[in-house]
Amino acid sequence: DSKNVWSATGFWRFIFGHLAFSSMAQTVVGLLLLYTYRSFERQMGSRKYGGFLFLSWLYSNIVYLVLLSVASAAGSSFSPSPGPFFFIFAQLAFFYRKSHEKSPVVLSVVL
Repeated sequence: DSKNVWSATGFWRFIFGHLAFSSMAQTVVGLLLLYTYRSFERQMGSRKYGGFLFLSWLYSNIVYLVLLSVASAAGSSFSPSPGPFFFIFAQLAFFYRKSHEKSPVVLSVVL
């Protein structure tokens, strides 16, 4: 609810709600993906990677607020799944770009 976000406890939940998963299955899959993405920090450098994390967090919170206000204006409730999905899906673009560089064209099937 948009009124709960601006209360004292709702604001902290809004800020830090992206840090913990809600179920064990999400935790296992999320941690596996985060472990897979660990090489991007080494490639980008700590400062650039930290800036990327901060901007991903900021944009996800802006999108969250927009969706929350649209849903409350429409009269429905909006409750996203908690967890660092902003980070996982932002890293997915890097993973997609790098995984195609590693796959050789020689292994493609020629008919």
